[in-house]
Amino acid sequence: MKLKYLYITLLISALFSSCGYLGLLKPDKSIYPLKGIDISHHQDKIDWVKVKDEVSFVFVKATEGSDFIDSNFKSNIDSIKKYQIPYSAYHFFTFCSSGKNQALNLINTFLIDSNSLSPVIDLEFLGKCNENKKDDFDVKKEIKDFLDTIQQHYNKTPIIYTTYEFYNTYLVNDFKEYHYWIRDLFKEPKLSDNKDFVFWQYSNCGKINGINGNVDMNVFKGNIEKLKSLSN
Repeated sequence: MKLKYLYITLLISALFSSCGYLGLLKPDKSIYPLKGIDISHHQDKIDWVKVKDEVSFVFVKATEGSDFIDSNFKSNIDSIKKYQIPYSAYHFFTFCSSGKNQALNLINTFLIDSNSLSPVIDLEFLGKCNENKKDDFDVKKEIKDFLDTIQQHYNKTPIIYTTYEFYNTYLVNDFKEYHYWIRDLFKEPKLSDNKDFVFWQYSNCGKINGINGNVDMNVFKGNIEKLKSLSN
């Protein structure tokens, strides 16, 4: 009987942690009036005619490491540009190659325009290289090299997407000049050093017309004018 209860508890915990209170977490619209999504090839083909009326911004996976390009990146970007949705691309950072080489992968893949927000670096402990935390990889230096290369090329202050675990290990009390996008599936984010953030990923189980299956849901702390200022 105890094993049964333990199994049920673990199952409920897993559902909550992956979905954000099973999709019941609702950010305050007076603080977070703009809703957006982040996507990759995992969402397959998207019906942007339907999606365009449901979101105020989109982040699209572009690259990972020094050589991976998301297979749906170009088609997603072409559709987003067609419907003039504020958007940007994100790069999944790995501990497998130098920050500069990873930045060049993004630069060679993502061409900005007047509707583009700042490019994003995705920092978290996922993937073989990141889980192993290679001893010979200077994580903070390589992240800084990536950010410097990106900022110099695009002339925009990059956005850092991250989890609490990664933030408290490598970013706390540092990298203060960047925009932050925080994952918290339980409550409004609060960073340990009280650093501010502009984007909040509050669910991994969102439902949007035009997308089959689940999609990550995000909100922006501010109005459309503040969001567009991230394009400057």
